[in-house]
Amino acid sequence: MLGDEQMKRLFIFLLAIICLFLTKNVWAANYIYVSGASIGIKLNTDVEVLGTFGVNTENDVLKPWDNLIYEHDILKKVNGENIVSSSFLENKIQSSNGDDLNIVLLRHNEEHCVKVKPVKGNEGYSLGLYIKDCDLGIGTLTFCNEDGHFASLGHKMVDKEIKGGQLYYSNVTGIVKPRGNTPGEKRATFEKNVIGQISSNLKIGVYGTISDSKELQKMEKMELAHKEEAHKGRAYILTCVNSNTISSFEVEIKECLNQTKEEEKGLKLKITDSKLQNIAGGIVQGMSGSPIIQDGKLIGALSHVSIKNPLEGYGCYAEFMYENL
Repeated sequence: MLGDEQMKRLFIFLLAIICLFLTKNVWAANYIYVSGASIGIKLNTDVEVLGTFGVNTENDVLKPWDNLIYEHDILKKVNGENIVSSSFLENKIQSSNGDDLNIVLLRHNEEHCVKVKPVKGNEGYSLGLYIKDCDLGIGTLTFCNEDGHFASLGHKMVDKEIKGGQLYYSNVTGIVKPRGNTPGEKRATFEKNVIGQISSNLKIGVYGTISDSKELQKMEKMELAHKEEAHKGRAYILTCVNSNTISSFEVEIKECLNQTKEEEKGLKLKITDSKLQNIAGGIVQGMSGSPIIQDGKLIGALSHVSIKNPLEGYGCYAEFMYENL
């Protein structure tokens, strides 16, 4: 027979074991602000060479880059200074007075040092290079938390390192429907004002912080679903197909994969809303990031369209996106 003190200790021990097992299955409710707004994304990157051209001078057409700089080279330094933007390099070229520039560049992840002499053309000094320092894209804002940290897109935008970026609202001006194996796309223009700063470009989305907390007032507060709550059946997405008006469209969740880590394709879905079928022909580029709502909770974000059938596509779990905030 166990004494009272032993029984008490046994009871406490068993209670602790039960609590330990239960804790693993408890999902603390998190509330977020769901959007669906059309956004413009600008990612700042290293200065990259897009192409080359001959520079027209008084007597000839010259190619200062010839056998020195090639398409897709990443320009890192000029005369020992970091090249922080295209305009920075352009200023160095114009102020060179035609003197040699020592440029450090990356080609296939290998560092090279070259000496290039700018030539004077019709519009000042030039190296004959087409360059860029950012990538632009159209997508959909998925959600924000109460601190203004946002998640969008549902997939990685570019496969390279970024140096931050800016978030804008965008206005949808038209939709090109999919044809054959060519996916459709939203046509949209960036609005003027920056609404947020981008900090990361990850496997399942682009993330950052909204500049003005008042933007949250335009969004609906909603519970974030645990990935295990997603199930086959009826759901809907929020997205823009005209200007900046957010609309809801019905979809059917066809499959929910059991995933333990973030993946771009955790949900398989089909567009069942006849209105969206008529307007867009299915899922088009620019819808990436559209919130997927089921049973009044956010379960995921649209991430990809099926090449074989534009009415079908994939989404990632919102729970994983939330962990990236």
